[in-house]
Amino acid sequence: APGAGGAASTGGSMARGDMEERLGTLLIDSVGPTLRPFARKVLAPGTRLARQCRSQFPRLAAHLGFRESEDLGLAQSTWTAEEVEAHAAEVRACRDRVLSSDLTKVLANFTQ
Repeated sequence: APGAGGAASTGGSMARGDMEERLGTLLIDSVGPTLRPFARKVLAPGTRLARQCRSQFPRLAAHLGFRESEDLGLAQSTWTAEEVEAHAAEVRACRDRVLSSDLTKVLANFTQ
């Protein structure tokens, strides 16, 4: 019956949407606390990377605190060079944890 195929397709897209939502939340929960302070201090809202993040990953951009602006200037930072290096090391460690996690394997299979 034609209606049954449509229902299955709708159910499949709803399941995919639910999975995307859950994976997105897991990813944000994994990287957000580490990236947020660093991203806001290092990336001006008008930079290409910040704009691309806002357009392609709006939830992540909102979580990181990227504001809608074309301003290329950074807010004044009170971090010392040692603090910047410590935060950068945290970001690299976070990247390594995410890349070695099961979440990354699930995402890789999910996108194929």
